[in-house]
Amino acid sequence: MKNRDVAKLTENYVAHTYARYPIALVRGKGARVWDADGKEYLDFLAGIAVNSLGHCHPAIVRAIQQQARKLIHVSNLYHILPQSELARELCRHSFADRVFFCNSGAEANEAAIKLARRYGGEHSNGKYEILSTHNSFHGRTLATLTATGQEKVRAGYDPLPAGFRQIPFNDLRAAEEAIDEQKTVGILVEPIQAEGGINVPDENYFRGLRELCDRRGLLLIFDEVQTGVGRTGKLFGYEHFGVEPDIMTLAKALGGGLPLGAMLAREAVAQSFVPGSHASTFGGNPLVCGVGLAVMKTLLKGGVLKNSVKMGKVFMQRLHALKARFPFIRDIRGKGLMLGIYNITPYLHPGTNTIAIHVTAPGLSAAGVGLSTLSAALSADILTDNLHGRNTWFTVDSSWHASAQPVAGWEQGSNTALAWPAPYFVNRPGVSRHLVRIRGLQSVRHAGFLVSFLSLLIWGAPSALAAGGGASASGSAPPPRALPPATYPATHAE
Repeated sequence: MKNRDVAKLTENYVAHTYARYPIALVRGKGARVWDADGKEYLDFLAGIAVNSLGHCHPAIVRAIQQQARKLIHVSNLYHILPQSELARELCRHSFADRVFFCNSGAEANEAAIKLARRYGGEHSNGKYEILSTHNSFHGRTLATLTATGQEKVRAGYDPLPAGFRQIPFNDLRAAEEAIDEQKTVGILVEPIQAEGGINVPDENYFRGLRELCDRRGLLLIFDEVQTGVGRTGKLFGYEHFGVEPDIMTLAKALGGGLPLGAMLAREAVAQSFVPGSHASTFGGNPLVCGVGLAVMKTLLKGGVLKNSVKMGKVFMQRLHALKARFPFIRDIRGKGLMLGIYNITPYLHPGTNTIAIHVTAPGLSAAGVGLSTLSAALSADILTDNLHGRNTWFTVDSSWHASAQPVAGWEQGSNTALAWPAPYFVNRPGVSRHLVRIRGLQSVRHAGFLVSFLSLLIWGAPSALAAGGGASASGSAPPPRALPPATYPATHAE
C-alpha cells in the first residue's frame, strides 16, 4: 500500500481526533524513517518526546525479542520480575521509595491525583484540592485536562470535575495566597513547562514551593512526563533545582516507544495506596518493563545524558549569539536539549494555525505545530552521527519554495527570515548539504513528523505575529500583514 491508500483507510475507519500529514511511516532506524512510498525522512519530533533512543535501537529491539520469547503479559495479581527490577532502578536513581506502573502520562497523573486525594483523606482532614499552573499540560482524561492550565484543552467537556484550580507559574506569592486551608492537599507542577512554551522557573521557585508545601502540610507533585528520563541532561528535571517532590510522574521516553507510565512516591505518601485502591490491567507488564529497563540502562551507561548536556551547551551558546544579533529573538531558555527560542515572528498563511519545518534536501522531514510554536526533537543519534560533519542550515521562510542555497542573516520583508549553520558541526568531503526551512503551510496542518531523541523545542509566542496572504504550494506568499498582540499556547497531537 502507498501513502494515499493508507491515508484513505485511516480516513474511513479511524476516529478523526488527529490532523495528520498525508504520509504513512512504515519503517524506522535511528533518526530516520521511511514512508509507504519509500521516501526517507529525518525524524524531527521523536514521537512527541517518546523515542528517546531513536527508532529500533538495538537495546530496545533486543529487550523486546528476549522478553517476548519468555512472557509478554500476566496480571498484576502475580509478581513480575521485570516490573520489580525497573521499580528498583527508578527508586535507586530518584527520591522515591515506591512505583506504580501504568500506560501513559495521563494515567500517571491520574494516579498522582488519586494518591494525593487518598493521602489528604487519611492525613489532612479530607483535603482534596490540587493547585496546578497556567499554561501547564497534564493529560486528556477528565481529571488531568481539568488540571491542565490551557482552556483549549478543557473546551467542550463541561461540567469538569471539582477540586482543581490554576495559579501563575513561577510565582511563589500567588501559590501561597491560593492555598485553601480547608481544601488544598497539593501543588502539581512541571519542572519546566513544555507545552506552555519551555518556561524555566527562577532558581528559587522550586525551593520556595518545597518550603511552602512543608510549612503548610501540602504534597509537592512533579509532572515529569516530558522533562523526565534524560531530556534535560539529567535523568529527572527536578535534579536541576536542588529539591525533591513527594510524588513524580513519568511516561513518554521511559518506554522507548512502548506505552509505559509510572507514578513514583515517598513511602509515607505511597502507603495511602492499598490493594484495591488503584490498578491497571496492562500497567507494568513484563514486555514494557523489560524495555523500560533497557532504556534506563542505556541512558545511565551509554553517555546519552552527557551528550545532552554537551550539545545543549553548544546550542545555548550559539542561540544566545543569534539573540545578540537579531532583535526579534526575545529570549533563549531551557535545560540540556529541551530548549526554546521565544518571540520569533513567523509568517503564516491565513486560515491556518500551523507553521512547520520543511527540509528541502533529500527527503528530510519535520514537525508542524501550533500557531506560535515550532517544535523539533534532535536525537543523540542525529547530533553525534547523522549530521556530524554536515553543513546544516535552519531558516525561517514565508514561502513554499526558495533557493536551495544556504543564506545568512535577517531580511525584513523577504522570504528568508532567519538562517544559521548548525553549531558544532564542520564540513566533510562528500557529505550532502541540507537546508531546513520553517514555513507556513496551506494544506498540511498540526503535528505530524517524528524524530529521535531528546527534544530541542523551538517555541515562539510572539507579541506580534504576521500572516501571509494566501500562498499555495505553487507560489510565494504576498507581503505579511500585522496581527494584534497575542500569545498562543502550543498545540500537539497528544
